Amino acid sequence: MIKISGQFPKDQVINDLRKFQKQVQFANVVALTRTAQDVMAAEQKQVDEVFDRATPYARNAFFLKPATKDKPEARVWIKSDTFKGTPAENFLRPQIDGGTRKVKRFERALINAGIMPAGYYVVPGEACPLDQYGNIPSRLIVQMLSYFRSFGEQGYKANMDAKGRARFDRRASKAIGQQVTYFAVGLKGKLQPGIYQRINFASGSAVRPIFIFVKSVNYKRRFRFYETSEQVINRRYKPNMDASLQAALASQR
Repeated sequence: MIKISGQFPKDQVINDLRKFQKQVQFANVVALTRTAQDVMAAEQKQVDEVFDRATPYARNAFFLKPATKDKPEARVWIKSDTFKGTPAENFLRPQIDGGTRKVKRFERALINAGIMPAGYYVVPGEACPLDQYGNIPSRLIVQMLSYFRSFGEQGYKANMDAKGRARFDRRASKAIGQQVTYFAVGLKGKLQPGIYQRINFASGSAVRPIFIFVKSVNYKRRFRFYETSEQVINRRYKPNMDASLQAALASQR
């Protein structure tokens, strides 16, 4: 009979387990962040699939918050702030959840100036030129805000005075070869509320809508943000975890 005896190296085993636990925790943080990067790439790809002529701004509408040791949770969501213009969350969230979007900054300026009724939104009229992405050009928005003195600060230099509006009308008239002026219509007008271009001819005049004011803008739910994210997480987390754990253990050895 052979007897094998020895003292169990408890301290060493505990120390090894602690090291292994740290490697697993580190690998998990890396895997979570890499999976979030995979989610973000899939959402950016979906933007091009869902929207016709998607803008670079729309493709870059998402932000990623990496996981950390103290907070092992990575986040991917829509940007809610912007230096200027409309925050990405305002135009993309209704496409995810459905319903009515928030009032845009320039729409609020028109409302505050009394040009557009409260609770209304702007949509392009048939005479509104669109940019390469099918949106109202920002230059036109600035021009209309300036023309109708809708910038918030009183006396703000971007608001046109009478001479400025006359110069703007002359440039527009020269561009189409006819005399042009612009006017706004509220709820009591015979025309649909909006901003119109009046073209004067020798025998009369015609009006063309630039902006139309509508009571609601409802969106169907068509951007599958949550479904896409869940599919990517289910498909990519385990491979990312296996790879990061293998790399972590290799570095320990």
